Amino acid sequence: MSAPVHAVVMPITCPENDKYQKFYQFAYGESPEQFTYIVSCDGSRLLKIGRSKTPEWRLLVMQVGCPNELSIVWCWPDDIEAELHEHFADRKVRGEWYDVGIDEAIQAAAWLSKRKWKRETNSA
Repeated sequence: MSAPVHAVVMPITCPENDKYQKFYQFAYGESPEQFTYIVSCDGSRLLKIGRSKTPEWRLLVMQVGCPNELSIVWCWPDDIEAELHEHFADRKVRGEWYDVGIDEAIQAAAWLSKRKWKRETNSA
């Protein structure tokens, strides 16, 4: 008869401890509905453009299925995911993964987020 197997549960970062949430809440006194993020895949030009209320938690989930190191290279407390997907539509590889350099993606994301902010503040 073999010895019983005991499961070990390792603690991981939980969504409530997400640093982006904490920073935004500290700075603005509220939590945003969504963050748009750009994740890079080490060793390639592939970037994932997505949105999540807890981007660090989302990164942990994605990392489980990816052999390369993933990291958040840009994060913004608003939903501009669709605009970024449209902007880079011709470079879509699969799903929400795009063949785009980090600098170009961050520049486009910053421009699109600024444009959206200007539209919203001018219409208010």
